[in-house]
Amino acid sequence: MDAKAIDSLNKAFQLPLERFASDYSTGMKKKLALMSLLLQDNDLYILDEPFNGVDLYGCIQLKRIIRELKNKGKTVIISSHLINTLHELCDEIDFLDSHTIRKRYIHASIDEIEQDILNKENSNM
Repeated sequence: MDAKAIDSLNKAFQLPLERFASDYSTGMKKKLALMSLLLQDNDLYILDEPFNGVDLYGCIQLKRIIRELKNKGKTVIISSHLINTLHELCDEIDFLDSHTIRKRYIHASIDEIEQDILNKENSNM
């Protein structure tokens, strides 16, 4: 592996790479996994709840990295319950329900998305 690339990424994640990963917190392990994924230089990245368990600094850096990937023409698919973050980062938001895409949002407001979700939940009661 390219030590320069690792050092560059670790400036964003600030992990104590001299320590064993088994000593890391949950958030640190998540950042380490993200680092290893980003070192692969893929065209497609699928991130499942990438902000869960990550500290505030790490979340800010991760958002910056996702924007950089998009600017490089990479595709980033994010699974998350954080509507505000999805709205901030994503070109499209798909609302999944029972293993199907219930609705696709492009340029929708957060209020519209939240209202649709609330209406769906209320209709299931």
